[in-house]
Amino acid sequence: MSEIKWCFLWDILCQRPSHQIYGNPSHPERQPQVVRAFNMEDLGDKAVHCRCWTSKKFPFCDGSHPKHNEETGNNVGPLIIKKKETSMDAFVPTDQLVRMLPGCFK
Repeated sequence: MSEIKWCFLWDILCQRPSHQIYGNPSHPERQPQVVRAFNMEDLGDKAVHCRCWTSKKFPFCDGSHPKHNEETGNNVGPLIIKKKETSMDAFVPTDQLVRMLPGCFK
């Protein structure tokens, strides 16, 4: 028996509201597969995405997960995607180095 069927059976037997398993019913999580794709360039330096399905700004997190966790006994938190700092991000142009370290460039 599939996991989804077991979840429905568990809901019926335990008389638990289905939102405790599936989250926000206004989002399509009951589809066979929910896929969201973003271009990394469009995310900027940091993006915080909802994993509890209760955010009013879905797919972005609005901080709803603590309340969701309290109501459901879950421990889910947001997915945080941030840009990795590269050596070029820390690059200091030569003219700035000359001003910062004046005695080193004679």
